Amino acid sequence: MIINNLASSSKYQLPNYLFNINFDKLIDGGIEKKIVERIACRKFGAPITRMELFLTENCTFHCDYCFAATKNAYKRMSLNTAKKAIDFLLYESRDSENVEVIFFGGEPLMEFKMMERIADYAENIASGRGKSVTYALTTNGSIMSEEIISFARKRNFNYLLSIDGDANTHDRHRRKQDGTETWNLVTGEHLRLLKEQQGWVGTRMTVMPDTAENLSHNVKTLFSMGINQFLIGQNMDVEWTPFQIDVFIAEMRKVLDFYLDESAKGSPIRITDFEETIQQKREKLSRIWGCDAGRSHVAISTSGDIYPCSRFVNPYSDMVGKYRLGTIDSGIVNLSSRMDFMSNDMEKRLKCAECDQRELCAGGCPGVNLHLMGNIFDPAPISCAISRMWNNLIGLAEKKREGINPFNDNVLV
Repeated sequence: MIINNLASSSKYQLPNYLFNINFDKLIDGGIEKKIVERIACRKFGAPITRMELFLTENCTFHCDYCFAATKNAYKRMSLNTAKKAIDFLLYESRDSENVEVIFFGGEPLMEFKMMERIADYAENIASGRGKSVTYALTTNGSIMSEEIISFARKRNFNYLLSIDGDANTHDRHRRKQDGTETWNLVTGEHLRLLKEQQGWVGTRMTVMPDTAENLSHNVKTLFSMGINQFLIGQNMDVEWTPFQIDVFIAEMRKVLDFYLDESAKGSPIRITDFEETIQQKREKLSRIWGCDAGRSHVAISTSGDIYPCSRFVNPYSDMVGKYRLGTIDSGIVNLSSRMDFMSNDMEKRLKCAECDQRELCAGGCPGVNLHLMGNIFDPAPISCAISRMWNNLIGLAEKKREGINPFNDNVLV
């Protein structure tokens, strides 16, 4: 039942009179199902305010852990497709005054000139509708210039770099197409230029089983080089042994200690995952499953297909084609797939329902769940272990800030 599936959707509560509308009867009466689904999606789904725009599938690097596993170097988005995507975002954002465009790839800065044209178009159309547009972009750091940095400065956003640590760690998995190393390219003149003109610099660190033992060293190394903010993500698409997981958790404890020490000194460092409290996290997640993917956030492929997020656009072979929501021409027409992401139905998440962390966890990344478990609802064991780790670290950080020495650091929540 179309309308009944909407009943448990996130915070978007439906007025009672809608349950008297028999959408399935409309279909039986001759109205095409895709038309009914499109109306229902548009009318009752969440406003879409964030969009990842795949400008190209080409990249200057060939990182062996990239989740865009089936990307094609020859695929790039046309300006016409990009404009349609912007129109889609502004329309689907409804009454929201702010929207965000995330330039994605491949390496998005390979399409810098088109980025400029897209931004000009987006701002022109948005201003006419009383909306503002913000931007975000993660780059591998291989392409950088004063012109590129000026573009971000003008639009008030910072580039986020992908650097995994020192040269040995970074070059182990992040190499060029020809196999040559990339650390010196990223951390040399390009980082100097970015630090000089942008000031605050953040990095996305991907941790692999064979690099986990050096994590705290790598954070300290990058901080000494001028990196201020750290988004630390464990690659959950590869196999981790119990020992490697334990090593990662121990290293994250060291990272927390370093972060707290530097923060106490007033040093310019941020790891936002450590900055919320257990109670804040509980209030945020206690009634929500998943992230904003497929709800207020979508990704647009180079050809204009709509997916819940970037994880589904060029995924692993066993995920190809799954959860395609529609196109920028048709809009979102796959209501049942979108409702999988919007529903908070605990009956679909029995593993989570029985977990003592359920109020402090969103159920894992849907993309990782699909890849490892075959569906978006069942979190992989590695996801559960890392979620528990983060909760323990947050609790430990709270106690240390309060000057409390916990008698058992391993059991905090």
